[in-house]
Amino acid sequence: MRSIIILASLTLTSSHGTNLLLPNHIFSCDCIPWSSNSSSGDMFDVGDDDLEKFGSMCALPSKAIIPDPTAAEYTIYDGYCLCDPTSPTSSSWYSWCTPPSTFPSQINLSPINVSAVVVNFVLADEGKSAGDASAVPICEIKETDDDTDTITYTGFSTSYSDSTSSRTLSYHNVILPNLSPRTSYTYRVSVPGHSNSSEWTQFKSLYSTGPTNVAMYADMGLFGELDSTNVINLPRHNMGNVLSDLSNNEIDFIVHSGDHAYEFEVAGGQRGDGYMDAYSDVLTKAPWLPGWGNHEYLEMDRGNRLANITGGLIEGMRQSNEMVNRMQYSIDIGLIHIVQLDMSPYWCNFDGCETVDSCGFPDMWTSKSGTDEESYDFESYRNGLIEFLKEDLEGVDRTKTPWVVVSTHFPFYDYSGDAVKDERSLEPDLGATGKHVPKSTADELVPSKNLAIADIEPLLKEHGVDIYFCGHAHNYQSTWPMYNNTIVQENFLNPQAPIHVLSGAAGVPEWEELAETKPEWGREGFAVASYSRVKMPNATHLFFEQVGNDDGKILDEWVIVKE
Repeated sequence: MRSIIILASLTLTSSHGTNLLLPNHIFSCDCIPWSSNSSSGDMFDVGDDDLEKFGSMCALPSKAIIPDPTAAEYTIYDGYCLCDPTSPTSSSWYSWCTPPSTFPSQINLSPINVSAVVVNFVLADEGKSAGDASAVPICEIKETDDDTDTITYTGFSTSYSDSTSSRTLSYHNVILPNLSPRTSYTYRVSVPGHSNSSEWTQFKSLYSTGPTNVAMYADMGLFGELDSTNVINLPRHNMGNVLSDLSNNEIDFIVHSGDHAYEFEVAGGQRGDGYMDAYSDVLTKAPWLPGWGNHEYLEMDRGNRLANITGGLIEGMRQSNEMVNRMQYSIDIGLIHIVQLDMSPYWCNFDGCETVDSCGFPDMWTSKSGTDEESYDFESYRNGLIEFLKEDLEGVDRTKTPWVVVSTHFPFYDYSGDAVKDERSLEPDLGATGKHVPKSTADELVPSKNLAIADIEPLLKEHGVDIYFCGHAHNYQSTWPMYNNTIVQENFLNPQAPIHVLSGAAGVPEWEELAETKPEWGREGFAVASYSRVKMPNATHLFFEQVGNDDGKILDEWVIVKE
Protein backbone atom coordinates (compact mmCIF):
# COMPACT_ATOMS: atom_id res chain seq x y z
CA MET A 1 0.00 0.00 0.00
CA ARG A 2 1.07 3.57 -0.56
CA SER A 3 1.27 6.51 1.80
CA ILE A 4 2.52 9.50 -0.21
CA ILE A 5 3.19 9.30 -3.93
CA ILE A 6 4.34 11.94 -6.33
CA LEU A 7 3.20 11.06 -9.83
CA ALA A 8 4.44 14.22 -11.47
CA SER A 9 7.04 16.84 -10.65
CA LEU A 10 6.40 19.76 -12.95
CA THR A 11 8.51 22.77 -13.84
CA LEU A 12 6.03 25.58 -14.49
CA THR A 13 6.59 28.76 -16.44
CA SER A 14 5.50 31.03 -13.59
CA SER A 15 6.03 28.90 -10.53
CA HIS A 16 7.59 25.67 -9.36
CA GLY A 17 5.25 23.00 -8.04
CA THR A 18 4.57 19.32 -7.71
CA ASN A 19 1.38 17.31 -7.84
CA LEU A 20 0.99 15.65 -4.46
CA LEU A 21 -1.34 12.63 -4.32
CA LEU A 22 -2.48 11.33 -0.94
CA PRO A 23 -4.34 8.09 -1.68
CA ASN A 24 -4.63 7.01 1.95
CA HIS A 25 -5.77 10.31 3.42
CA ILE A 26 -9.26 10.59 4.87
CA PHE A 27 -11.99 12.82 3.42
CA SER A 28 -15.35 13.91 4.82
CA CYS A 29 -17.54 13.78 1.72
CA ASP A 30 -18.26 11.45 -1.19
CA CYS A 31 -15.38 12.28 -3.52
CA ILE A 32 -15.75 12.22 -7.28
CA PRO A 33 -13.03 11.66 -9.92
CA TRP A 34 -10.82 14.63 -10.71
CA SER A 35 -11.49 13.97 -14.39
CA SER A 36 -15.15 14.91 -13.88
CA ASN A 37 -14.19 18.55 -13.31
CA SER A 38 -13.39 20.54 -16.45
CA SER A 39 -10.85 22.68 -14.56
CA SER A 40 -8.83 19.80 -13.13
CA GLY A 41 -6.46 19.55 -16.08
CA ASP A 42 -5.40 23.15 -15.49
CA MET A 43 -5.20 22.62 -11.72
CA PHE A 44 -2.76 19.73 -12.15
CA ASP A 45 -1.27 20.94 -15.45
CA VAL A 46 -1.67 17.43 -16.91
CA GLY A 47 -3.68 15.74 -19.65
CA ASP A 48 -6.83 13.65 -19.46
CA ASP A 49 -4.97 10.34 -19.24
CA ASP A 50 -3.17 11.40 -16.07
CA LEU A 51 -6.37 12.75 -14.56
CA GLU A 52 -7.95 9.34 -15.01
CA LYS A 53 -5.09 7.80 -13.02
CA PHE A 54 -5.65 10.24 -10.16
CA GLY A 55 -9.16 8.88 -9.61
CA SER A 56 -10.98 10.52 -6.70
CA MET A 57 -8.12 10.42 -4.19
CA CYS A 58 -7.06 13.34 -2.04
CA ALA A 59 -4.50 15.55 -3.75
CA LEU A 60 -2.73 18.88 -3.69
CA PRO A 61 -2.64 20.06 -7.33
CA SER A 62 0.54 21.83 -8.36
CA LYS A 63 -1.29 24.90 -9.68
CA ALA A 64 -4.20 25.09 -7.25
CA ILE A 65 -2.92 24.54 -3.74
CA ILE A 66 -5.82 26.62 -2.42
CA PRO A 67 -9.05 25.24 -3.90
CA ASP A 68 -10.95 28.52 -3.59
CA PRO A 69 -8.90 31.55 -4.72
CA THR A 70 -11.44 33.90 -3.14
CA ALA A 71 -10.89 32.39 0.30
CA ALA A 72 -8.98 34.11 3.07
CA GLU A 73 -5.20 34.23 2.80
CA TYR A 74 -4.65 31.66 5.52
CA THR A 75 -7.27 29.18 4.28
CA ILE A 76 -4.87 26.40 3.38
CA TYR A 77 -4.65 23.16 5.30
CA ASP A 78 -3.84 19.88 3.50
CA GLY A 79 -4.76 18.01 0.35
CA TYR A 80 -8.39 17.98 -0.74
CA CYS A 81 -10.82 16.12 -2.98
CA LEU A 82 -13.81 17.13 -5.10
CA CYS A 83 -17.17 16.41 -3.47
CA ASP A 84 -20.18 14.87 -5.17
CA PRO A 85 -22.69 17.75 -5.35
CA THR A 86 -25.60 15.30 -5.18
CA SER A 87 -24.43 13.69 -1.95
CA PRO A 88 -26.07 14.72 1.34
CA THR A 89 -22.61 14.60 2.97
CA SER A 90 -21.31 17.39 0.72
CA SER A 91 -21.54 20.85 2.24
CA SER A 92 -18.99 22.29 -0.19
CA TRP A 93 -17.59 21.48 -3.63
CA TYR A 94 -14.38 20.26 -1.99
CA SER A 95 -13.28 18.59 1.24
CA TRP A 96 -10.00 18.99 3.12
CA CYS A 97 -8.34 15.68 3.87
CA THR A 98 -6.68 14.47 7.06
CA PRO A 99 -3.79 12.02 7.65
CA PRO A 100 -4.54 8.30 7.97
CA SER A 101 -4.21 6.33 11.19
CA THR A 102 -2.72 3.15 9.68
CA PHE A 103 -0.34 4.53 7.04
CA PRO A 104 2.86 6.46 7.80
CA SER A 105 2.74 10.09 6.70
CA GLN A 106 4.82 13.27 7.04
CA ILE A 107 8.02 11.21 6.62
CA ASN A 108 11.25 13.20 6.90
CA LEU A 109 14.99 12.59 7.33
CA SER A 110 17.51 14.47 9.50
CA PRO A 111 21.27 13.89 9.74
CA ILE A 112 22.70 12.99 13.15
CA ASN A 113 26.17 12.90 11.62
CA VAL A 114 27.49 12.16 8.14
CA SER A 115 27.07 8.40 8.56
CA ALA A 116 23.68 8.33 10.31
CA VAL A 117 20.24 9.80 9.71
CA VAL A 118 17.02 9.54 11.65
CA VAL A 119 13.72 8.95 9.87
CA ASN A 120 10.70 10.54 11.55
CA PHE A 121 7.08 9.81 10.66
CA VAL A 122 3.52 10.15 11.95
CA LEU A 123 0.55 7.91 12.58
CA ALA A 124 -2.62 9.94 13.18
CA ASP A 125 -3.95 7.25 15.51
CA GLU A 126 -4.81 9.25 18.64
CA GLY A 127 -1.52 8.22 20.18
CA LYS A 128 -2.31 4.50 20.20
CA SER A 129 0.95 3.28 18.63
CA ALA A 130 3.10 5.65 20.70
CA GLY A 131 1.26 4.60 23.85
CA ASP A 132 1.59 0.87 23.19
CA ALA A 133 4.63 -0.37 25.13
CA SER A 134 4.85 -3.41 22.86
CA ALA A 135 4.78 -1.37 19.63
CA VAL A 136 8.15 -0.70 18.01
CA PRO A 137 8.65 1.49 14.93
CA ILE A 138 10.93 -0.02 12.31
CA CYS A 139 12.76 1.03 9.18
CA GLU A 140 13.86 -1.46 6.54
CA ILE A 141 16.83 -0.22 4.51
CA LYS A 142 19.13 -1.50 1.78
CA GLU A 143 21.60 -0.07 -0.69
CA THR A 144 19.71 0.77 -3.86
CA ASP A 145 22.31 -0.62 -6.28
CA ASP A 146 23.28 -3.62 -4.20
CA ASP A 147 21.74 -7.06 -3.86
CA THR A 148 22.55 -7.21 -0.15
CA ASP A 149 19.84 -8.16 2.29
CA THR A 150 17.58 -5.56 3.83
CA ILE A 151 18.55 -4.47 7.35
CA THR A 152 15.81 -3.64 9.85
CA TYR A 153 16.38 -1.01 12.55
CA THR A 154 14.06 -0.23 15.45
CA GLY A 155 13.35 3.10 17.10
CA PHE A 156 11.33 4.94 19.70
CA SER A 157 8.07 6.87 19.82
CA THR A 158 6.58 10.02 21.33
CA SER A 159 3.04 11.33 21.42
CA TYR A 160 1.90 14.87 20.73
CA SER A 161 -1.48 16.34 21.60
CA ASP A 162 -2.49 19.29 19.45
CA SER A 163 -2.61 22.48 21.46
CA THR A 164 -5.93 23.68 20.00
CA SER A 165 -7.78 20.36 19.65
CA SER A 166 -8.18 17.00 21.32
CA ARG A 167 -6.25 15.11 18.64
CA THR A 168 -3.11 13.14 19.51
CA LEU A 169 -0.45 12.14 16.97
CA SER A 170 2.07 9.33 17.34
CA TYR A 171 5.57 10.37 16.28
CA HIS A 172 8.04 7.60 15.48
CA ASN A 173 11.81 7.85 15.08
CA VAL A 174 14.31 5.31 13.77
CA ILE A 175 18.05 5.98 13.56
CA LEU A 176 19.82 4.52 10.51
CA PRO A 177 23.56 4.15 11.33
CA ASN A 178 26.67 3.04 9.46
CA LEU A 179 25.80 4.66 6.13
CA SER A 180 28.45 4.74 3.43
CA PRO A 181 29.16 8.21 2.00
CA ARG A 182 27.32 9.49 -1.09
CA THR A 183 25.43 6.20 -1.44
CA SER A 184 21.85 5.66 -2.59
CA TYR A 185 19.66 3.80 -0.11
CA THR A 186 16.11 2.51 -0.38
CA TYR A 187 13.93 2.37 2.73
CA ARG A 188 10.42 2.11 4.13
CA VAL A 189 8.91 2.55 7.59
CA SER A 190 6.10 1.07 9.64
CA VAL A 191 4.90 0.20 13.13
CA PRO A 192 4.09 -3.53 12.98
CA GLY A 193 0.70 -4.25 14.47
CA HIS A 194 -0.39 -0.63 14.02
CA SER A 195 0.34 0.35 10.43
CA ASN A 196 1.04 -0.74 6.92
CA SER A 197 4.46 -0.03 5.45
CA SER A 198 5.19 3.15 3.58
CA GLU A 199 6.18 3.05 -0.07
CA TRP A 200 9.86 2.23 -0.74
CA THR A 201 11.72 5.55 -1.11
CA GLN A 202 15.30 6.46 -2.03
CA PHE A 203 17.72 8.94 -0.50
CA LYS A 204 21.44 9.60 -0.88
CA SER A 205 23.62 9.63 2.22
CA LEU A 206 25.87 12.53 3.19
CA TYR A 207 29.66 12.71 3.39
CA SER A 208 32.61 14.06 5.37
CA THR A 209 34.80 15.26 2.49
CA GLY A 210 34.55 16.75 -0.97
CA PRO A 211 32.26 19.31 -2.62
CA THR A 212 29.37 20.32 -0.38
CA ASN A 213 26.05 21.82 -1.52
CA VAL A 214 23.14 22.94 0.64
CA ALA A 215 19.83 24.78 0.26
CA MET A 216 19.17 27.30 3.03
CA TYR A 217 16.12 29.41 3.82
CA ALA A 218 13.64 30.49 6.48
CA ASP A 219 9.96 31.40 6.58
CA MET A 220 8.08 28.85 4.51
CA GLY A 221 4.45 27.84 4.50
CA LEU A 222 2.16 26.10 2.08
CA PHE A 223 0.66 29.17 0.44
CA GLY A 224 -0.50 30.17 -3.01
CA GLU A 225 -0.46 33.39 -4.99
CA LEU A 226 -3.47 35.31 -3.73
CA ASP A 227 -3.94 37.58 -6.75
CA SER A 228 -5.35 34.78 -8.92
CA THR A 229 -8.70 35.55 -10.50
CA ASN A 230 -9.81 31.98 -11.11
CA VAL A 231 -9.34 28.52 -9.65
CA ILE A 232 -5.71 28.37 -10.75
CA ASN A 233 -3.78 29.30 -7.63
CA LEU A 234 -0.03 29.01 -8.11
CA PRO A 235 2.21 27.92 -5.24
CA ARG A 236 4.40 30.55 -3.66
CA HIS A 237 6.70 28.12 -1.84
CA ASN A 238 9.99 26.63 -3.04
CA MET A 239 9.36 22.90 -2.50
CA GLY A 240 9.30 22.13 -6.21
CA ASN A 241 12.47 24.15 -6.76
CA VAL A 242 14.33 22.27 -4.05
CA LEU A 243 13.16 18.94 -5.43
CA SER A 244 14.51 19.91 -8.85
CA ASP A 245 17.77 21.08 -7.28
CA LEU A 246 18.11 17.71 -5.59
CA SER A 247 17.48 15.84 -8.84
CA ASN A 248 20.02 18.02 -10.63
CA ASN A 249 22.69 17.54 -7.92
CA GLU A 250 22.57 21.25 -7.06
CA ILE A 251 22.02 20.44 -3.36
CA ASP A 252 22.48 17.48 -1.01
CA PHE A 253 20.66 18.62 2.13
CA ILE A 254 18.59 21.48 3.58
CA VAL A 255 18.89 23.97 6.42
CA HIS A 256 15.61 25.61 7.50
CA SER A 257 16.07 28.60 9.81
CA GLY A 258 12.63 28.68 11.37
CA ASP A 259 8.99 29.74 10.86
CA HIS A 260 7.22 26.71 9.46
CA ALA A 261 3.69 26.41 8.07
CA TYR A 262 2.30 29.60 9.74
CA GLU A 263 1.56 27.77 12.02
CA PHE A 264 1.69 24.02 12.68
CA GLU A 265 -1.32 24.17 14.98
CA VAL A 266 -3.83 26.17 12.93
CA ALA A 267 -7.17 24.38 12.52
CA GLY A 268 -6.36 21.75 15.10
CA GLY A 269 -3.03 20.98 13.48
CA GLN A 270 -4.32 20.50 9.92
CA ARG A 271 -2.10 23.21 8.50
CA GLY A 272 0.94 21.50 9.96
CA ASP A 273 -0.26 18.22 8.44
CA GLY A 274 -0.48 19.76 4.99
CA TYR A 275 2.90 21.45 5.29
CA MET A 276 4.68 18.26 6.32
CA ASP A 277 2.74 16.14 3.81
CA ALA A 278 3.87 18.39 0.96
CA TYR A 279 7.38 18.89 2.33
CA SER A 280 7.87 15.14 2.75
CA ASP A 281 8.22 14.80 -1.02
CA VAL A 282 11.57 16.54 -0.55
CA LEU A 283 12.44 15.43 2.97
CA THR A 284 12.09 11.71 2.26
CA LYS A 285 14.90 12.16 -0.27
CA ALA A 286 17.13 14.84 1.30
CA PRO A 287 17.79 15.29 5.03
CA TRP A 288 17.06 18.60 6.70
CA LEU A 289 18.25 20.54 9.75
CA PRO A 290 15.18 22.42 11.01
CA GLY A 291 15.29 25.42 13.31
CA TRP A 292 12.78 27.31 15.41
CA GLY A 293 11.28 30.74 14.73
CA ASN A 294 8.69 32.81 16.54
CA HIS A 295 5.81 31.12 14.71
CA GLU A 296 6.67 27.77 16.25
CA TYR A 297 5.59 29.25 19.60
CA LEU A 298 2.10 30.32 18.55
CA GLU A 299 -1.21 28.52 19.00
CA MET A 300 -0.22 27.72 22.62
CA ASP A 301 2.27 25.21 21.21
CA ARG A 302 5.62 26.40 22.68
CA GLY A 303 7.45 24.73 19.82
CA ASN A 304 6.42 21.26 20.95
CA ARG A 305 5.21 19.93 17.60
CA LEU A 306 8.54 20.71 15.95
CA ALA A 307 10.22 19.21 19.02
CA ASN A 308 8.44 15.92 18.25
CA ILE A 309 9.50 16.14 14.60
CA THR A 310 13.12 16.63 15.68
CA GLY A 311 12.98 14.27 18.65
CA GLY A 312 15.11 11.60 16.99
CA LEU A 313 17.59 14.18 15.67
CA ILE A 314 18.21 15.70 19.09
CA GLU A 315 18.30 12.34 20.88
CA GLY A 316 20.80 11.00 18.36
CA MET A 317 23.07 14.03 18.65
CA ARG A 318 22.95 14.01 22.45
CA GLN A 319 24.59 10.59 22.45
CA SER A 320 27.86 12.31 21.51
CA ASN A 321 27.29 15.80 22.94
CA GLU A 322 25.26 16.26 26.11
CA MET A 323 25.11 20.05 25.56
CA VAL A 324 22.80 19.52 22.59
CA ASN A 325 19.12 20.29 23.08
CA ARG A 326 16.34 21.56 20.87
CA MET A 327 17.59 25.13 21.31
CA GLN A 328 21.13 24.39 20.12
CA TYR A 329 22.88 21.80 17.99
CA SER A 330 25.58 21.57 15.34
CA ILE A 331 26.94 19.19 12.74
CA ASP A 332 29.83 18.75 10.30
CA ILE A 333 28.79 17.85 6.75
CA GLY A 334 31.45 17.76 4.08
CA LEU A 335 33.32 21.06 4.12
CA ILE A 336 30.87 22.94 6.33
CA HIS A 337 30.22 23.20 10.06
CA ILE A 338 26.63 24.29 10.72
CA VAL A 339 25.30 25.59 14.02
CA GLN A 340 21.52 25.80 14.53
CA LEU A 341 20.38 28.09 17.38
CA ASP A 342 16.92 28.93 18.70
CA MET A 343 17.24 32.54 19.88
CA SER A 344 13.50 33.14 20.27
CA PRO A 345 13.78 33.96 24.00
CA TYR A 346 15.87 37.04 23.19
CA TRP A 347 12.99 38.38 21.10
CA CYS A 348 10.39 37.90 23.85
CA ASN A 349 9.25 41.36 24.91
CA PHE A 350 8.99 41.52 28.70
CA ASP A 351 6.83 42.15 30.69
CA GLY A 352 4.34 39.56 29.61
CA CYS A 353 4.81 39.31 25.83
CA GLU A 354 1.41 40.96 25.40
CA THR A 355 2.42 42.97 22.34
CA VAL A 356 4.38 40.46 20.29
CA ASP A 357 3.97 36.97 18.92
CA SER A 358 7.43 35.71 19.80
CA CYS A 359 7.26 34.39 23.36
CA GLY A 360 9.87 31.79 22.60
CA PHE A 361 10.22 29.98 25.88
CA PRO A 362 9.75 26.21 25.73
CA ASP A 363 8.65 24.24 28.76
CA MET A 364 12.25 23.41 29.71
CA TRP A 365 12.85 27.05 30.71
CA THR A 366 9.36 27.77 32.06
CA SER A 367 7.91 27.35 35.53
CA LYS A 368 4.21 27.25 36.46
CA SER A 369 3.35 27.00 32.77
CA GLY A 370 -0.15 28.11 31.81
CA THR A 371 -0.86 29.94 35.07
CA ASP A 372 -0.89 33.60 36.03
CA GLU A 373 2.40 32.95 37.84
CA GLU A 374 4.18 31.63 34.75
CA SER A 375 7.79 32.79 34.59
CA TYR A 376 10.94 32.10 32.62
CA ASP A 377 14.50 31.28 33.52
CA PHE A 378 16.03 33.46 30.83
CA GLU A 379 19.40 33.64 32.56
CA SER A 380 19.92 29.86 32.50
CA TYR A 381 18.84 29.68 28.86
CA ARG A 382 21.18 32.55 27.94
CA ASN A 383 24.17 31.15 29.80
CA GLY A 384 23.65 27.71 28.28
CA LEU A 385 23.39 29.07 24.75
CA ILE A 386 26.53 31.19 25.06
CA GLU A 387 28.49 28.33 26.62
CA PHE A 388 27.37 25.93 23.90
CA LEU A 389 28.24 28.30 21.06
CA LYS A 390 31.62 29.19 22.53
CA GLU A 391 32.66 25.56 23.06
CA ASP A 392 31.24 24.52 19.71
CA LEU A 393 33.13 27.14 17.72
CA GLU A 394 36.33 26.53 19.67
CA GLY A 395 36.12 22.87 18.67
CA VAL A 396 35.78 23.40 14.92
CA ASP A 397 38.62 21.83 12.92
CA ARG A 398 39.04 24.21 9.99
CA THR A 399 41.29 21.72 8.20
CA LYS A 400 38.22 19.47 7.90
CA THR A 401 35.39 22.00 7.79
CA PRO A 402 36.88 25.26 6.47
CA TRP A 403 33.44 26.89 6.23
CA VAL A 404 31.32 27.78 9.27
CA VAL A 405 27.71 28.98 9.18
CA VAL A 406 25.56 29.90 12.17
CA SER A 407 21.84 29.60 11.47
CA THR A 408 19.08 31.15 13.56
CA HIS A 409 15.77 32.78 12.82
CA PHE A 410 16.37 36.35 13.90
CA PRO A 411 18.46 39.01 12.12
CA PHE A 412 21.04 41.24 13.74
CA TYR A 413 20.94 43.59 10.74
CA ASP A 414 17.66 44.27 8.95
CA TYR A 415 16.61 47.19 6.78
CA SER A 416 13.01 46.26 6.16
CA GLY A 417 10.87 49.40 5.89
CA ASP A 418 10.36 51.44 9.06
CA ALA A 419 6.61 50.92 8.87
CA VAL A 420 7.10 47.18 8.59
CA LYS A 421 9.42 47.08 11.59
CA ASP A 422 6.98 49.18 13.63
CA GLU A 423 4.18 46.79 12.73
CA ARG A 424 6.32 43.80 13.68
CA SER A 425 6.99 45.20 17.14
CA LEU A 426 3.23 45.29 17.72
CA GLU A 427 2.41 42.25 15.60
CA PRO A 428 -0.81 40.47 16.54
CA ASP A 429 -1.05 36.71 16.69
CA LEU A 430 -1.65 36.15 12.99
CA GLY A 431 -3.82 33.08 12.67
CA ALA A 432 -3.41 32.25 16.34
CA THR A 433 -6.25 31.44 18.71
CA GLY A 434 -6.41 31.09 22.44
CA LYS A 435 -2.79 32.04 23.14
CA HIS A 436 -2.06 32.30 26.85
CA VAL A 437 -0.50 35.61 27.83
CA PRO A 438 2.25 34.71 30.30
CA LYS A 439 3.53 36.81 33.15
CA SER A 440 7.18 37.21 34.00
CA THR A 441 9.16 37.99 37.06
CA ALA A 442 11.24 41.16 37.18
CA ASP A 443 14.28 39.82 35.38
CA GLU A 444 17.42 41.90 35.61
CA LEU A 445 18.45 40.73 32.15
CA VAL A 446 15.67 41.87 29.86
CA PRO A 447 15.64 39.86 26.62
CA SER A 448 16.21 42.02 23.56
CA LYS A 449 17.75 42.07 20.12
CA ASN A 450 20.55 44.31 21.39
CA LEU A 451 21.40 41.84 24.14
CA ALA A 452 21.48 39.02 21.57
CA ILE A 453 23.92 40.99 19.43
CA ALA A 454 26.11 41.82 22.43
CA ASP A 455 26.17 38.16 23.48
CA ILE A 456 26.63 36.46 20.11
CA GLU A 457 28.27 38.78 17.58
CA PRO A 458 31.70 38.90 19.30
CA LEU A 459 31.84 35.09 19.26
CA LEU A 460 31.08 35.04 15.53
CA LYS A 461 33.94 37.39 14.74
CA GLU A 462 36.39 35.84 17.20
CA HIS A 463 35.97 32.39 15.70
CA GLY A 464 35.86 33.43 12.05
CA VAL A 465 32.26 32.47 11.29
CA ASP A 466 31.74 32.97 7.57
CA ILE A 467 27.97 33.53 7.40
CA TYR A 468 25.31 34.44 9.95
CA PHE A 469 22.14 33.10 8.30
CA CYS A 470 18.61 34.07 9.34
CA GLY A 471 15.08 35.01 8.27
CA HIS A 472 12.13 36.59 10.14
CA ALA A 473 11.74 39.53 7.76
CA HIS A 474 9.96 38.32 4.63
CA ASN A 475 12.52 39.38 2.06
CA TYR A 476 16.16 38.84 1.07
CA GLN A 477 19.06 40.90 2.36
CA SER A 478 22.83 40.43 2.36
CA THR A 479 25.59 42.55 3.82
CA TRP A 480 29.27 43.09 3.31
CA PRO A 481 31.50 41.55 5.98
CA MET A 482 30.59 43.57 9.06
CA TYR A 483 30.89 43.83 12.80
CA ASN A 484 29.38 46.15 15.40
CA ASN A 485 27.13 47.83 12.83
CA THR A 486 30.16 48.74 10.72
CA ILE A 487 31.39 47.52 7.34
CA VAL A 488 34.77 45.83 7.70
CA GLN A 489 35.40 45.59 3.94
CA GLU A 490 33.46 45.97 0.70
CA ASN A 491 34.53 42.70 -0.87
CA PHE A 492 34.54 38.99 -0.06
CA LEU A 493 38.28 38.35 -0.34
CA ASN A 494 39.57 36.90 2.93
CA PRO A 495 36.65 38.34 4.95
CA GLN A 496 37.61 39.63 8.39
CA ALA A 497 34.05 39.50 9.74
CA PRO A 498 30.86 37.50 9.09
CA ILE A 499 28.55 38.16 6.15
CA HIS A 500 24.94 38.47 7.31
CA VAL A 501 22.31 36.85 5.08
CA LEU A 502 18.58 37.24 5.65
CA SER A 503 16.65 34.77 3.47
CA GLY A 504 13.10 34.90 4.81
CA ALA A 505 10.86 34.51 1.77
CA ALA A 506 10.89 30.81 0.85
CA GLY A 507 7.10 30.58 0.99
CA VAL A 508 5.56 33.30 3.09
CA PRO A 509 1.94 34.48 3.18
CA GLU A 510 2.95 38.14 2.84
CA TRP A 511 5.95 40.26 1.84
CA GLU A 512 7.91 42.87 3.76
CA GLU A 513 9.31 45.65 1.63
CA LEU A 514 12.73 47.15 2.21
CA ALA A 515 13.35 50.67 3.46
CA GLU A 516 13.51 53.32 0.75
CA THR A 517 17.01 54.28 1.87
CA LYS A 518 19.45 51.39 2.02
CA PRO A 519 22.05 51.53 4.81
CA GLU A 520 25.72 51.48 3.85
CA TRP A 521 26.08 47.89 5.00
CA GLY A 522 23.10 46.75 2.93
CA ARG A 523 24.83 45.19 -0.05
CA GLU A 524 21.72 43.77 -1.80
CA GLY A 525 18.07 43.14 -1.02
CA PHE A 526 14.63 42.55 -2.53
CA ALA A 527 11.16 41.37 -1.54
CA VAL A 528 10.77 38.40 -3.87
CA ALA A 529 9.89 34.76 -3.18
CA SER A 530 13.32 33.15 -3.08
CA TYR A 531 15.74 30.86 -1.28
CA SER A 532 19.50 30.36 -0.99
CA ARG A 533 21.96 27.82 -2.36
CA VAL A 534 25.44 27.56 -0.88
CA LYS A 535 28.06 25.61 -2.83
CA MET A 536 31.52 24.85 -1.48
CA PRO A 537 33.67 22.97 -4.00
CA ASN A 538 36.81 23.36 -1.89
CA ALA A 539 38.36 25.15 1.08
CA THR A 540 39.03 28.39 -0.80
CA HIS A 541 35.76 29.21 -2.57
CA LEU A 542 32.17 29.48 -1.33
CA PHE A 543 29.57 30.28 -3.99
CA PHE A 544 26.31 31.86 -2.80
CA GLU A 545 23.19 32.00 -4.99
CA GLN A 546 19.79 33.55 -4.22
CA VAL A 547 17.24 31.75 -6.38
CA GLY A 548 13.75 32.93 -7.34
CA ASN A 549 10.92 30.54 -6.56
CA ASP A 550 8.92 31.46 -9.65
CA ASP A 551 11.35 30.50 -12.39
CA GLY A 552 14.46 29.20 -10.65
CA LYS A 553 16.59 32.09 -11.92
CA ILE A 554 19.55 33.31 -9.89
CA LEU A 555 18.65 36.77 -8.55
CA ASP A 556 21.86 37.49 -6.65
CA GLU A 557 25.22 35.74 -6.41
CA TRP A 558 28.58 36.32 -4.78
CA VAL A 559 31.72 34.38 -3.91
CA ILE A 560 33.82 34.23 -0.75
CA VAL A 561 37.48 33.64 -1.59
CA LYS A 562 40.09 32.65 0.98
CA GLU A 563 43.70 32.86 -0.14
